[in-house]
Amino acid sequence: TSGDSHGCQEGCHRSIKLPTSSCPPQLTVLEKALMESIQILKLQKRILGPLPTLDEILNPKEEQQIGESQYQFEGRDA
Repeated sequence: TSGDSHGCQEGCHRSIKLPTSSCPPQLTVLEKALMESIQILKLQKRILGPLPTLDEILNPKEEQQIGESQYQFEGRDA
């Protein structure tokens, strides 16, 4: 078989180097500050029960439950 214009033969796979996925420093600082605020609220007895995780705070399960919209528009857009 003949190779392509880059000298790679058929079936050859080239790897693409992607940057490693690491959190930007600002995100890490904000996450830490948010969790410290949650700890303070717990100490002030503003949060009862176990502390929520960062994921539970940012993506509450109540917001993930999407039901039928009570509004109807032309074209069925809700």
